[in-house]
Amino acid sequence: MHYWRFDNVPPGYIHIIREGYRLTTDSDDFRFKAYYDNENGPYFIFGNFCPITSETESSAECPLNELTDDYYTFHIGIVDSNVTSGADLSSVRVDYLAICVEDAICDPGPSGFCE
Repeated sequence: MHYWRFDNVPPGYIHIIREGYRLTTDSDDFRFKAYYDNENGPYFIFGNFCPITSETESSAECPLNELTDDYYTFHIGIVDSNVTSGADLSSVRVDYLAICVEDAICDPGPSGFCE
């Protein structure tokens, strides 16, 4: 497993943008995992997302389905989805990885103010 660290990610809806491809043909796919450090320690985002499933270069923007409210350090990792298949040592090439943050849309409550 390999992890990338992104410091001071601003608050909002979090996505990753990636480009990459797998280097072997033993049918292993690769998926990303993530967590971020908050005031209580690491907060794990469950599930595998944004798979790399082909020997052909591809790109994708994948939501983490996470809305943050402060600046945090994010850790994005990549794992082989099936470590027991195939005879070859599986490899993946990640040519680009970025975190994208979208502002949360303000929906004022009864007070008329956004929190």
